[in-house]
Amino acid sequence: FSPLHCGSTETGFISEPPWRTLGKITALTAAGCIDAVALTLSSYLTLRFWLQVINLTWGNYILFTPESEEVLPTGLSKVIRQLPMQWQSAWVQLFDTLPSALAVGSIWLAIFVGFTLEKCDKTEESCQTEDWRTVIFIVAFAAFTFIVLLAFCPFTWIAREMTQSAFIRQLLQLTRYTYRGDHPPPSLYITDGGCRDCTTLRQLLLRRKDKILLVLAASDTNDDLAVLKTAFVICGSTGLASFYDPRDPRKYVTGYGGLLAQFKEDKTMSTLHLAIRYEKTATEPAKSGQLYIVKNRLPPDHKAHPVEPHLTVDEMCGEVARGCGRCPDGVKPFDPEVWGDMTTDGLGSLCCCDCMHTNGVFGNCGPKFPHGSFANFMYMTPMWCSSLARLGFDVSEDAARLVSRPGSHEAQWEKLV
Repeated sequence: FSPLHCGSTETGFISEPPWRTLGKITALTAAGCIDAVALTLSSYLTLRFWLQVINLTWGNYILFTPESEEVLPTGLSKVIRQLPMQWQSAWVQLFDTLPSALAVGSIWLAIFVGFTLEKCDKTEESCQTEDWRTVIFIVAFAAFTFIVLLAFCPFTWIAREMTQSAFIRQLLQLTRYTYRGDHPPPSLYITDGGCRDCTTLRQLLLRRKDKILLVLAASDTNDDLAVLKTAFVICGSTGLASFYDPRDPRKYVTGYGGLLAQFKEDKTMSTLHLAIRYEKTATEPAKSGQLYIVKNRLPPDHKAHPVEPHLTVDEMCGEVARGCGRCPDGVKPFDPEVWGDMTTDGLGSLCCCDCMHTNGVFGNCGPKFPHGSFANFMYMTPMWCSSLARLGFDVSEDAARLVSRPGSHEAQWEKLV
């Protein structure tokens, strides 16, 4: 997703609709865990079945229509564009799914009417009603079968309209149906892409950027860098780029003695620097690039560090010294006596408010700062959020300085090759 385009190398790219908001895109691309795992990492039909039955889908569908096609009639589109921006998306989706909703809804209505008709009790009138009931069930079943078959072969406009039904969409997901064709489907299911590549490194390599700053915030307590290694495999298998040690290309990046292993062992390294090799293409020559990586981990000098006052706007704007900002009205100011000897790396993750960090035996439990737990990052306490922001500011200083250096970042030996 970008302000101008959305798509991928598999689906192609289209222009970003004006009514699609940043908030919705952010929510969709962060809708991780259950459905992302079930739809990408598992082939079990039972997992997909319970995913649909219990309705544990965290993602949602988006319209994916090329510029040459109109989602709605021109007149209706002009009317919707006059509405407030927050209403436009809802009205577009309503009118787009209306034909399929009416078709599927009519089938369910026919089945309901059939069940309300009386069964034959050997009188002429009741037997006629029974005949009508049989006809209704046959017609409803035939219509439903026809719509489902159309959904599995969406090559005509009426077939593509039927795939917009929420019921048909769930059926397609349940059966692991994957659309393939020269023409994109009318809608795509979007969820967290972390199961493939949660670094967004691939998108930047597609643009063949000279310098890339990657903030690696994945949950990785032991610095195994699994998500980074996965991104390297994806980028290498697609032929986008390869990575090497800029100081000595003879060394492995991964594996024993490589840069990643060195970064794992040496906790004083705040920045991981890799070089990028872009291969020659039909339109561009081969070239090199630089990748600077900063990770959310505690440096040795940050361990046993006392908690600091909450981060304020004045401090972020540089108007006051560190930890000397004034708390907003209505916010309880930082009290050193309450926090006592609490250190940053002693903050527990299973807390709902700051008072739980200082609440004796039953508070401040769970995995500690800065990694915490999955649930912790869904409801961070003010102190956890403030400490995480301060840590990010501290550990990213070196990476920001390196990536913003003027001139060429190539090593001396590279200039001679």
